[in-house]
Amino acid sequence: MNKLLCDRRQDIIYQELSSKIAYKKEFIPVRMLNAELAMDGNVWEWLAGDNPMEGIVGYGETPYKAMLEFNKDFHTRTIKNKEVGE
Repeated sequence: MNKLLCDRRQDIIYQELSSKIAYKKEFIPVRMLNAELAMDGNVWEWLAGDNPMEGIVGYGETPYKAMLEFNKDFHTRTIKNKEVGE
């Protein structure tokens, strides 16, 4: 097998492993906060807390997209709390 083909295969394997690691990291806030997945009308909702107004929430067309929005809300609130000193 030529070196170029071997290098390409190694690149593909590295990219796949990196993607899997990144995908697992995206689930950390959802798992850490014991968020619950539900349907809210036509959209999926991840919610950690008693209600969307007080808790951390994410909505999306799919559970994955809702999780990405949940993560944005989580990180936004974390940064705001650090700035306020809570």
